[in-house]
Amino acid sequence: MIALYHLASGATAEELPGVGEALSEAGLSLPGKVSRAVLVGQTISPSAPMVTDDGLYLHTLWGRLAYQLGGREGYELVRTDDEHGTNPGSALETVFERYGPAVVLIDEWVAYARQLRDGGDGDRLAGGDFDTQFTFAQFLTEAAAAVPNVVLLVSIPASDIEVGGHRGKEALEKLKNVVTRKAAQWQPASPDESFEIVRRRLFDPIPGDRAKIRDGVIRAFSEMYRTQPTEFPSGTSEAEYRRRMELSYPIHPELFDRLFGDWSALDKFQRTRGVLRLMALAITAPKAALPRHLQTIRGAPTSTFSVLSAPSPTAHRARAGGGHDPDRVPHRRPPARGSSHRGSGGHRQRRATGFDDRADADLRDQIAEALPAIVAK
Repeated sequence: MIALYHLASGATAEELPGVGEALSEAGLSLPGKVSRAVLVGQTISPSAPMVTDDGLYLHTLWGRLAYQLGGREGYELVRTDDEHGTNPGSALETVFERYGPAVVLIDEWVAYARQLRDGGDGDRLAGGDFDTQFTFAQFLTEAAAAVPNVVLLVSIPASDIEVGGHRGKEALEKLKNVVTRKAAQWQPASPDESFEIVRRRLFDPIPGDRAKIRDGVIRAFSEMYRTQPTEFPSGTSEAEYRRRMELSYPIHPELFDRLFGDWSALDKFQRTRGVLRLMALAITAPKAALPRHLQTIRGAPTSTFSVLSAPSPTAHRARAGGGHDPDRVPHRRPPARGSSHRGSGGHRQRRATGFDDRADADLRDQIAEALPAIVAK
């Protein structure tokens, strides 16, 4: 949603990182002017109208939408329905035709709709009643589908926790039934794309003169995986895994796999948002506040993966034996420069190449303790 909002900002493609190249390859260009409407359910009160700078009172989502797209003139097209909390019907199509091209973004709609009352259940709120909300949703999606230069993007909660109780579930089902009739289902990000999202949000781009350091680190890890295939999970020595290390650098793809795969099944741990919060906490926390196993993150030299940990031999053998713990966060360090990775004794080799099981468990427990606070922010 944020990306689409910026694409419709009026900025040129060259001003948006990576957009100019992508559009050029596809033979596309951005329109010169795009109207935008953004509705975020959590920030809108269904009982208190919004007063605009020019003195209008906006009661409903459709009143706000029309005003954002067309100002006072656009609002006049739906004023009566906004003041009475009734569905604006075909007036929405008129708004789109008059003020397109347009982008309409609606987030946390369920959070807003679940607060509305049923018709006849006490005084009607300014935002209308519960059922009218979904009649509006139907006309909105039909109007957007009928006008070719309008894009409507609606976010749908992915978990019951985000929905919020029985009323939220009822709102979600009604909204899904209406929106999916016209909508094209879209998964916001694949796992590999999620690497890029987190990396761009948390780290500055690597300057050209430092890229060779990154390439050297990745080459060293690839060589380690290639020369010791029995010590690591299958696939780590292949070219595809090297590509994933390049995408996720300076974070190891194994850590992403655990967070986006195993940890996404945890209650209240949202995939991209949860990973961003956890990684931001680990990267920005004062060094003394981190578990000692994470204290290499801050101030780590550029020639090593920051927040990087590879699958340990112990973890690999546990998986092969069927004893894999889905909450396990395995760690392995690359050999120190000038030291032998194949130490003469098993103990020395273990100390040189990874943490022991108890250390892994300590780390997992400390991160698990931090999760409630991270998710609650």
